[in-house]
Amino acid sequence: MPADLLRRFVYKSPDHFEDHAAVMRRLLPQCARAMADGSLDVLGWGHGLSRVDRRSWPTAQADALDVFLLAW
Repeated sequence: MPADLLRRFVYKSPDHFEDHAAVMRRLLPQCARAMADGSLDVLGWGHGLSRVDRRSWPTAQADALDVFLLAW
């Protein structure tokens, strides 16, 4: 997904998507890659992620995100 489109999805309001948390989970790999290569502002991803209760995600997914964020 192009970085500009990724940014547009990350900044959408939670009510834009029927299941905002699922969209954020789906975008996580692309966001992590874009954060690593500098094409996505870290604050941008935090903006979308801050609007979900990641503790309610499946344990493996929530734990993987915690590991990534700690490493970041």
